[in-house]
Amino acid sequence: MIDSLNLPAITDEMTFFSFMSLTSVLNGQTGFQISKTLLGNGSAGTRLDFPSHLTNFCSNTAYAYGYPIDIALSHTVLPFYIAFRPSNFARECVQIMSGNSVETLKFKLGLPPAHLKDIAFLKYCPVCFEEDISSLGIGYWHRAHQLPSSQVCAKHSLALEEISLRENGADKNTLMLPSRHTPSVSICHGSTINQLFAISVISKNILHHNLPNGFNPKQLQNAYLHGLNQQGFLTKRGQIRASHFMLRLEQYFAHLKDIPVYERLLRSENIPYFLKLIRKPRGYYNPVAHVLLIQFLFGTWELFNSVYLWESQFQLDLDTEPVLQAIEIDDHLIEISQRHAAGESLSSLADIFEYDLGTLMRKLGKSGLVTINRRPKKLTQEILEQIEGLLDEGHQLKHIQNITSLSKATIDRVLCSHPDIKRQWETKRAERMRDAKRNELNALIEVNPEYSKSDIKMAISTAIKWLSSNDAQWLNQIYKSIPDKKVERIDHQKRQRIDWQKRDVECLSALRMLGHFELECWERLKPPIFLRRLPALSFTPRLEKLPQSKQWIFEELKRMQNLKV
Repeated sequence: MIDSLNLPAITDEMTFFSFMSLTSVLNGQTGFQISKTLLGNGSAGTRLDFPSHLTNFCSNTAYAYGYPIDIALSHTVLPFYIAFRPSNFARECVQIMSGNSVETLKFKLGLPPAHLKDIAFLKYCPVCFEEDISSLGIGYWHRAHQLPSSQVCAKHSLALEEISLRENGADKNTLMLPSRHTPSVSICHGSTINQLFAISVISKNILHHNLPNGFNPKQLQNAYLHGLNQQGFLTKRGQIRASHFMLRLEQYFAHLKDIPVYERLLRSENIPYFLKLIRKPRGYYNPVAHVLLIQFLFGTWELFNSVYLWESQFQLDLDTEPVLQAIEIDDHLIEISQRHAAGESLSSLADIFEYDLGTLMRKLGKSGLVTINRRPKKLTQEILEQIEGLLDEGHQLKHIQNITSLSKATIDRVLCSHPDIKRQWETKRAERMRDAKRNELNALIEVNPEYSKSDIKMAISTAIKWLSSNDAQWLNQIYKSIPDKKVERIDHQKRQRIDWQKRDVECLSALRMLGHFELECWERLKPPIFLRRLPALSFTPRLEKLPQSKQWIFEELKRMQNLKV
């Protein structure tokens, strides 16, 4: 079946999608049929960016077009996305493209699994298209034009034309070549052509592996710092003027915010993202961000290339003797390191001293005051065995966190996934806690044999409370040998808080001043006839507490009764 196919030659700038489209035209077959024949899968060769099943393709074509790595690095846009990654990452990506699925590759590259609304776009330069027609008789898609940061042809400085493919979301295996009769749309306007042209040139050089001596994170960082220094964004001590840098960057690219590929990167809240490219170049970042930063700091690829090449000579370790450098250490860092060693968390200390947590960790690491264990990115079998061993011994989760540098949530997941280990850990933890509390109580009794039960409770109240709840039988046995504290009680004479005798004299004086008065018709000969006629006293009279006043009132009542008779 393969022997009957007419296979075209593949040029340097031709994408693999163009090769498959040209093969489809020459043989009059659909994209699904061609892909099924050459790659063993109907959709593997119809993808616009990263084909899969490259091992099958190379073997079916007798390696006439090279090996999978040749196809991946020379006829796809993969080199653009791995330019600022380690060399072993490229091998992993090619291995994925040689297999049966590229969804994992898109995840590793930080790309969405599919185009928005299943609508794909292809770009071409009208002048390049006419040149291809003149030389080859047919036009094709150029790799450099398909880069996300290419809106202008890097050769002719013309705005690229964009063609939408698979607009209805169906027929995902459609193959297409550029044509004069296909409707297209210009993707940028004249006011941004010059800047977009410079960006396209930088993108094309990155695609063609033109980074001298390959990727080196330290070398790239030094090149960026050189560019910052030339632009006046560094202080005399080498610190980045962050606010000034972000303001200038946002203003410089303000007119590019309307272009979809730059809209998200150039939002005001995402501008600090560019600082990470300088401070931590070893991480993975969107390559478009690198393109924008290079264009902002250096303007042209040639200048950046020369600076990057110049910095490479400083990466050679020509002096094997250690160099001791005096590091200026802030007083706050010394205090933070001491408090962290005492058990305080770095996040709380960062809030107290108004540090960014990442900046604080970086400064502590450079000063050598604290050794900060980085959290493992993967839960390896070795780490899992270490966790299980610590759990078997009954250690507290906080102690396990400090040893393994793992989060509490990760350790909880290990516990929940191993019920037997969890039960054993709970038993061992209770035993370790019990032994610790017992030892604490025994040590206190040994040092202070004269202590009574109440003294012990006051000295180690937390331990006694735990033992009372979880080890009451043992605690009662210990209490039997401890005498109760003898308290000598002193009898205190009760002292009245109110001087009723003084009140009695005051009330009696007021009663004697009443004199003669007439009774109302409704009044009866009872003590209230006197009490209600008393002037305002400093207290409310209670006759049971006022014996003299009570006696005087009853004598008056008796006298009034005799007069009535």
